[in-house]
Amino acid sequence: SLTSIMRDMYVEIPGYGSNRINAAFAFGGIDLLDQTIEYNLGIKIDGNALVDFGGFMEAMTSVGDLDIELTAEEADYLNQHPELGTTDEVAVETWNLHEGVNTLTPGQVLGYSRIRHVGNSDWDRTNRQRTVIMAVIDKVKSGHLVKGFKVLDGVAPNIITDMSTMNILKSAFAFARSGGGSMQSYYLPAEGTYSSQNIDGMAVLVPDMEANR
Repeated sequence: SLTSIMRDMYVEIPGYGSNRINAAFAFGGIDLLDQTIEYNLGIKIDGNALVDFGGFMEAMTSVGDLDIELTAEEADYLNQHPELGTTDEVAVETWNLHEGVNTLTPGQVLGYSRIRHVGNSDWDRTNRQRTVIMAVIDKVKSGHLVKGFKVLDGVAPNIITDMSTMNILKSAFAFARSGGGSMQSYYLPAEGTYSSQNIDGMAVLVPDMEANR
């Protein structure tokens, strides 16, 4: 299962009081974010992987182009904003994407993952990000195992992680042996388990934490 935690989810950040969950990373990096998730949701975090836009582009270059279905609104927005596919916000190419399935380059995949102003803001953006991750998994899963490890070798240098090489390899082998299975996509707070409120001038999602656990 692949689950996005909405950045505006209003939680208790250990040592800092209540705030949006993305503030935990700003206050104390990945360690405090782990503590916050564990404290609020009761989920033990076994490992972390962190990637920035530049690393994402390099990693996607190792994976290769992805077939992604776009709505007409998404295609139009990307055609108008090719700068979303760069790390310096300066467009160097024009795009001619269309409604339906498109074969997206790494830059276009980055742009697609960053769209916020089409659809339901961050809800749809996190859904696009999960779509990309599942497409990557499907592409690697459908290829030869050796090809999968070549992709992993290309992706790994662009990711900051506290997982050991052995643990990464164990996870990869376990995934390969299982055939990958089917991926389920979720987000938190779940529908019907939160209220939208304005607290201290912030638009936040106040969850029923027990329901979300």
